[in-house]
Amino acid sequence: MCIKLWNDQGEVHFSEMSLGTSTTLFYYEVPASTKGSFDNLWFGRNDPDLPIDEANTWNRTANLTFDGTNNLYVLPNATQWMNPGDNWYPYNPAPYAVDEIPASTELYFRPAADFYNGGGYSTSFAAYFFNTDGKNVWVNPTYPYTSTYKVVTPTLEGGVLPNYVIFASMRAGTSGNSFENVLAQTADLYPDLTLTKPMYDGPSQTWKELPTFVNYQNLPEGINANKIRIWLDRNGHYTTNSYTYLLFFNTNHHYNTGKEKAIELNSEDPVDYLYYDVPISWIKNKEVGITIVNEYNEVLVSIPAQTFVEGDNSKLWKINLSGETWSYEKTVVSEKVYNTFVRKVLEGYLSCSPSVDNGYGAFNSMANTFIPKVDAGGTTIWNMSGNLGGQMLNDYASVEAYETDERTVEVDAYVKYQMLAANYLANSGGGGASFSLINSSNNTPLILMFIFSLIGVGFISYLRLKKYKN
Repeated sequence: MCIKLWNDQGEVHFSEMSLGTSTTLFYYEVPASTKGSFDNLWFGRNDPDLPIDEANTWNRTANLTFDGTNNLYVLPNATQWMNPGDNWYPYNPAPYAVDEIPASTELYFRPAADFYNGGGYSTSFAAYFFNTDGKNVWVNPTYPYTSTYKVVTPTLEGGVLPNYVIFASMRAGTSGNSFENVLAQTADLYPDLTLTKPMYDGPSQTWKELPTFVNYQNLPEGINANKIRIWLDRNGHYTTNSYTYLLFFNTNHHYNTGKEKAIELNSEDPVDYLYYDVPISWIKNKEVGITIVNEYNEVLVSIPAQTFVEGDNSKLWKINLSGETWSYEKTVVSEKVYNTFVRKVLEGYLSCSPSVDNGYGAFNSMANTFIPKVDAGGTTIWNMSGNLGGQMLNDYASVEAYETDERTVEVDAYVKYQMLAANYLANSGGGGASFSLINSSNNTPLILMFIFSLIGVGFISYLRLKKYKN
């Protein structure tokens, strides 16, 4: 804001106004005139990027006169700059008083996009605290949450407290906090001292309640003797890349290991399923909830936990929303799948391990859950796009390698399916030798033995039935 004063003797004074004791109040102390009093004045709004000058003024009031008593001019709204009206009042400081920000008040700041240098980062962020007496100090924030910064209100020189705060970012290549180094900054801000809205949200330029944030742990990819793979269907809820589904157990949140194109739809984009590779000991018999967060890691939805029991990883976890109630169920895949998805599912099982968690002991549950079936003229076939044969995956060269994450051989996905099926039938289905590896300590995928004669013609028919897609 600026002010122009002049008198009939030709004296002209043009100056910037200072912020008063409110974000809506500006003041100016009129200097003594060398040629009598100033008879005329107007208030204006100057381009902040240019020097204070009448030519750089965006808006101004009509020419005004001061009666010597009423020293507060109120501009009702932006459309009445040139309407002098009856807008003069005696100044009463009470409505414009600004409280101090108490020491050690925790404030939070989420920067808008223009606060970042190229590449999506900034050299540094800072907060500038000041009061109406001109005392000030810069404070460096901490970074407790994704894209959200925290500062603690300081005490200024002389033990006084600040009235305002400005959040700012510094340009890359500069050193130290100063307005000369500023890339972008907020206006002079006055926080919500009730602390119900202690976070200033840069994109919306409003004070907001502090959301519930979470941090998470990553789950490295790979299944071994001690890990299982869990599959999650978001079921159309919060499916864009801006949202994340976290498994919550053992007081920690866990990020999905990856995602895989799973369901083939005729008229829409494919449906991705998320997967989580989790140590068995971390999750078995534990309460497992699901938390949905946004790109700032703010909690949007907390889905109630369920107890993880044996075999739950061989079921599809599906998100449901009924009214305003969120839940998840453990179910089966019911729509047409991609062959690449079945390959990825098979990667999560160990062909020669009897484990009911991640070995051939879980084969029946796995096959019934992740390989949907359809009737084709009285014959049940896989409801799958593409052939499973020819889809290659990395696998273990030996049973001993199950204790590691070293997958050193390439295996055809359908051969792996056959191995799991054969071992399951031989060991759980009653009869027949297992589909085993020769020389388990030094093996390649081509050195295989399938003892058809012991398993019988019935099993051969079983395998042929499942080989072909719809």
